[in-house]
Amino acid sequence: MSRWDWDHFKDLLLLAVAAMLGLPLIGAGLALGMIAFMWIFSLFIPAGGQ
Repeated sequence: MSRWDWDHFKDLLLLAVAAMLGLPLIGAGLALGMIAFMWIFSLFIPAGGQ
């Protein structure tokens, strides 16, 4: 394996690790955002149309 190949492989590896760590965080952030949005929305519009 040449030096360039190793550098390229390292970059891909870092990218893969970053994706594995980042995607769950992004997913959790979106889920929390949706929950917060629904919660705030429910505060403004009473449940059951009371």
